[in-house]
Amino acid sequence: MDLNNRVLIIDDDKSVLENYQDILGFDDFEDDPLEAFMEEVPSDPITYRMHFEFEMATQGEEGVFLAKEAMEKNKPFAVAFLDMRMPPGIDGLETARRLRDLDPGIYIVVVTAYADRENYMDSLQSIVSRNFLMIRKPFTEEEIFQLARNYCQAWSRDYELMELQTELEQKVAVRSEELRETYEQLQETQAEMIRRLGHAVEFRDNETGFHVERISHYADRLAKEVGFSVARCQLLKDVSTIHDIGKIGIPDRILLKEGKLDEEEWVIMKQHAEIGAQLLEGNDSRLFKMARNITRYHHEKWNGSGYPEGLKGEKIPMEARILAVVDVFDALTSKRPYKKSWPVEQAFDELIKLSGSHFDPRLVDLFLRIREDILKIKDRYSDEKAPPSVSVNRS
Repeated sequence: MDLNNRVLIIDDDKSVLENYQDILGFDDFEDDPLEAFMEEVPSDPITYRMHFEFEMATQGEEGVFLAKEAMEKNKPFAVAFLDMRMPPGIDGLETARRLRDLDPGIYIVVVTAYADRENYMDSLQSIVSRNFLMIRKPFTEEEIFQLARNYCQAWSRDYELMELQTELEQKVAVRSEELRETYEQLQETQAEMIRRLGHAVEFRDNETGFHVERISHYADRLAKEVGFSVARCQLLKDVSTIHDIGKIGIPDRILLKEGKLDEEEWVIMKQHAEIGAQLLEGNDSRLFKMARNITRYHHEKWNGSGYPEGLKGEKIPMEARILAVVDVFDALTSKRPYKKSWPVEQAFDELIKLSGSHFDPRLVDLFLRIREDILKIKDRYSDEKAPPSVSVNRS
């Protein structure tokens, strides 16, 4: 924007208005007025002139109307010179307040001949707070000219800074949105890779049908009942699919054995919890941290008799405690080559029986509270609706 040279003058004394006109209307330069304005004439400041575009009013209300009209035309005033008392209309303080409400950027100079200038100064400061000045009548030609010139300059600098700030804020907003979208895409890609990895584990373990789908939806529903945030629920839903990823490190002779594992084989089988956590090391994102927690600790037990570390009670991460409940429930209610599926009521009774020893008792209570939702998930992802496959599943 070019230099704003617009000045508003409000005074009920017509002789004073004529003084302003004599001072601000003078222009002895034939060249471009902005060029003249930028030329320094330090030896005689009053001859250092510029062209002003000004409008005058004799009452505060009239001046406010002119300012409003100027704002609507996108031609705001840079500075307003106001008389303090302009009967019968509003005084300079009220005029200043209304002008500042219309245009927070306008500079205000209040001119008064009254002795109680200090009291007015305090009132003015409380009304407009910044970019204002109070001077005493009678004023000098040089005083008015230099104030008008300096405040027009200041207003123009303010406007340029505001435009720059707006431009920077817009660029930051655009960049922030781009970064947010990129972050979300990375998060979704990461989550999708985790989900696909979970399904890959099914092939390695020959897991039946919709096992990981049920586990993830059971865990999500129970987490909501616990009070997890939406984002944390989604994380748990994603990473629960790989809770048994460590089984890819278990030899086929043990993992795919149809009979009961002997003591040595069971020791090796239990290593899948640590193997899974080790596979997920090296990334400290929230997703990977949670994935490591459920992979390493979902076989821990509330009474400390679980593995791999024998953690007890609330020392077991909440995500792992949730997985423990839903994983066992799904194992009990699913058919395997080496066992029949349990009736759901018997499975719920087993959870109650193991509450306080194997499972966090609060989680068991919450799981029972949402049993209708759990049964809907079980029906929606029943193995009968999944492609047939051979399965062996050992917890």
